[in-house]
Order: sequence, then structure tokens, then C-alpha cells
Amino acid sequence: MGDVHPRAEIPYEDFDWDPEAERLHQLRLALAMTPAQRLRWLESTIAELRPWVGLARADSSPMHEAGNSTPYEELPGGDLVRQGLEDLRAGVESAQALLVRMFAPRLRQLAFEIPDDDVADELPGHRLYALLQQSHGDAAHSRYNALVRRLVSFARAAECAS
Repeated sequence: MGDVHPRAEIPYEDFDWDPEAERLHQLRLALAMTPAQRLRWLESTIAELRPWVGLARADSSPMHEAGNSTPYEELPGGDLVRQGLEDLRAGVESAQALLVRMFAPRLRQLAFEIPDDDVADELPGHRLYALLQQSHGDAAHSRYNALVRRLVSFARAAECAS
């Protein structure tokens, strides 16, 4: 047996196939391999599928600089990210800047450059809530949740678009 288990012939020749039979067939193939062979097979399969599921990134720059057909500003919540990045670079502590700071790890995974935080004494989420409470009073909680939902939508859409 080689490093990667050879793919067995598919037991059917038309499009009328049984998903359960295919699952069992794949399970039998996997169980016939050693753990090391399964790992190599899995890695090679992931490498083959990566371009098809949109995970391969030829460039690690943000979407708007990578020649992507969808600029990030057009995605839901893109206006918040743009304003937040501008405010962070200018040193302004706005709701958008604090929101971007909250989502910095996820945005960095999407290759956005988030400036480092000089004020590390309080979490950005707490600072955002305090800022919203000053301007919105009792409505701060719903406003906070709405902003977080918009950034989650942005991150999901950006991941799909990249």
C-alpha cells in the first residue's frame, strides 16, 4: 500500500447514487488505511478541494486591495469597518473604532491591518458599551447587540467573498 490510498472505483456509473452507500464506501476506504495514510490522504484531499470552496488566497492583502470583485465597503457592515479603521488611525475612540478593535483578531485573519491599542486597561467591548450608554442611555444594550451583529455579518460575508 502506498503513502496515499488509491481511490477505488466508484461503485456506480450514473447520477442515481445512494449517499448512504457512498458514505459507507468512503468509511471502508478510510478504515483500510493506517492513521498516517489517512492523514496524508486528508491533507491531499483538502489541498485538492481548497480552490473549489474559496479558501485558497493568492494574496494575503485585504479584500479591497486583492483585486476582489467585491470591495469590503459593499458588504454588510463594511461602512462600520471603514469608519472604524479611519478612526483608529486618527486616534479617535468612536463606537466604530471600538467595534473594529473588538473584532481585531477576526479581521486580522481576513488580512486587515488593525493598529495596536495604546489603551489596554479596559476591554474594547466594555469601552464600547460605556460609550453607547452615554449616548443612548437605556437603549445601549440593543444598540450594542445590533452593532455586533453587523460586524459578525461583515466577517461572514468577507470570508465567503475572499
